[in-house]
Amino acid sequence: MALGRALVRRPQIYLFDEPLSSLDAQLRQELREELARLHRLTRTTSIYVTHDQKEALSLGDKVAVMSAGTLRQVASPEAVYREPHDLFVARFVGEPAINLIQGEIAPDGSFRAPGLRLALNGSRARSGPATLGLRAEAIALAPGTGEVSAVVERIEHLGGDTLVHLKGAWGGLVARLHDAGSAPAPGRTVEVRPDPKRALLFGPDGARL
Repeated sequence: MALGRALVRRPQIYLFDEPLSSLDAQLRQELREELARLHRLTRTTSIYVTHDQKEALSLGDKVAVMSAGTLRQVASPEAVYREPHDLFVARFVGEPAINLIQGEIAPDGSFRAPGLRLALNGSRARSGPATLGLRAEAIALAPGTGEVSAVVERIEHLGGDTLVHLKGAWGGLVARLHDAGSAPAPGRTVEVRPDPKRALLFGPDGARL
């Protein structure tokens, strides 16, 4: 009702403060689609406040990520997800959460952690302590052992996607597979192949390197 009353007035700007937070998942999905359709029709500037990243990424042309009153990043949904400015944004946006591995950048430019070495394709980041960030879809798996190996702890089947939870010498990791039939069985040891082109590096202060 409140949304309807606001929409029929045709103001110059709409301010939405978590309008869907009290609804069940199915109804939230339906109303997200309806709000997106109405925005395309009216082309009215809208400011939408939400803690739900799905709402922010699916509805926003620009997404502003804030923490304790501080603006951390303003960018397109794609850029906020793939090119976060700092560790807070990287952690806040994305489901499953981004994989973070503590280690260091070696003098040869590679990232190193216990049981893991990743060439960074000419990264100019200085050597020293760093955190490696890898989205779940930036990790491929292969049967058997390799330079980087891990044990499959459990599998999550999510319909179109499958999440593989792994345990290596560096800690835990989650990989996203689009072919459920290729998921290894729990207890298996697999080779982990991170994509260096999609690797994100953060310094000790959390800033992007």
